[in-house]
Amino acid sequence: MSAGTSNTIAKTIRRLRGKLRQRKPGSLLRCCGYSVRINDAANFHVLRKDIFMRHIYHFKAHRPEPLILDCGSNIGMSILYFKRAYPKSRVIGFEPDPSIFPYLKENVEHASLRDVKLIQAAVAAQDGSLRFYSDGKYGSCLAAT
Repeated sequence: MSAGTSNTIAKTIRRLRGKLRQRKPGSLLRCCGYSVRINDAANFHVLRKDIFMRHIYHFKAHRPEPLILDCGSNIGMSILYFKRAYPKSRVIGFEPDPSIFPYLKENVEHASLRDVKLIQAAVAAQDGSLRFYSDGKYGSCLAAT
């Protein structure tokens, strides 16, 4: 690839990132054939790149209908990826954040995905109560009360 072509590609990517970051929470964007309601444009960009381009959640299932537990579903990009990779899969998505869960629910419903159950709860190593902290985007965590 020539230096000129490389510079043109880099400029195009910067321009697209700039446009994406101007999108407001609640915007509806397209991603791999899906319409996705976003809560944060920068988060959407990272999720799209990591999940759909870098395939960070890819795995080889031993059967066409695996049971997938998605612990921290955020706005549902991972569930869209899993259902695209394994259309017959059963997915249980956990998302505790009350400000993010409505985006997750809408995105899954809008995609008309079958065999997906969404649970508004956190997943931890043991039973009990923990304090939930959220930034309303992607920086949630659990801490001892």
